[in-house]
Amino acid sequence: MQAMTLNEAVQDLLNVIDKVNENHEPLIVTHEHHKPAVIMSLDDFNAWQETAYLTRSSANTKDLLEAVEEIRLRKNLVQHELVDTL
Repeated sequence: MQAMTLNEAVQDLLNVIDKVNENHEPLIVTHEHHKPAVIMSLDDFNAWQETAYLTRSSANTKDLLEAVEEIRLRKNLVQHELVDTL
């Protein structure tokens, strides 16, 4: 994860915003008299929030990990035929 001072970020804020949205890599913003903060894309933040919500319960986390493993092993896949509605 890259870091940038607050002054650097402010001077180039539009490019900073474009960059975090394009490369999906958060940026640490530092200032010598304050705690660091992170700038990230809204899409990435929303995905992070959703993951945090879904994994809040250990039972749900276990179910999700099992489902991912089944997909990886190609188990329990259901094949559906596409129906032409025209």
